[in-house]
Amino acid sequence: MKYVVLSVKSKSDNGIEREIPIIFPNILVHEDVYNHIQILLDLSKNDIKPVSAGEYCPMRGICYGDSFTLKLSSREDKDTNLIKMIDYTGGAV
Repeated sequence: MKYVVLSVKSKSDNGIEREIPIIFPNILVHEDVYNHIQILLDLSKNDIKPVSAGEYCPMRGICYGDSFTLKLSSREDKDTNLIKMIDYTGGAV
């Protein structure tokens, strides 16, 4: 599996920032996923940028590696914890 973490900063709501991990199959390309997710998250209401990307191993529950197309690396432990806790923290930074 691959993943990309997006920083999503609201243009309203006092500029609240969240980090949202997107996990997807290896057949897809990091850059293509990022480009399509931007459209879904509505650029008119949010500032969106990728902050890390790499591989995710669901069997071991760890993040590692990097993304050639986005020129970003995994933040390993930070990204692993973000993915594990996203349902509890809502991605609050």
